[in-house]
Amino acid sequence: MSERDAYVGKMKARLDEWSAEIEVLEARAAHARASARAEYERQMRQLREQASETADQLRELRDGGESAWNELKGGVEQAMGALGDAVKRAHDQLR
Repeated sequence: MSERDAYVGKMKARLDEWSAEIEVLEARAAHARASARAEYERQMRQLREQASETADQLRELRDGGESAWNELKGGVEQAMGALGDAVKRAHDQLR
């Protein structure tokens, strides 16, 4: 297994964990008070969009040539970090 394949596998596993966490957060948001529900639903839409964009970047990294590996890796790392932070913030708000 190449370094790139191992990296993509690791990032995919992390993305899957965050997607599962987003599903849990969506369930919590559905049971929130009506006054807060609209804001939580907006946040969940943003999280889903961010997760989708991150998955797209990860696919580009996986499918891209070796020459693009270093260039794309930095973007994936940045996107993964931003998504992780956003999931954590949403989790903290829905406690």
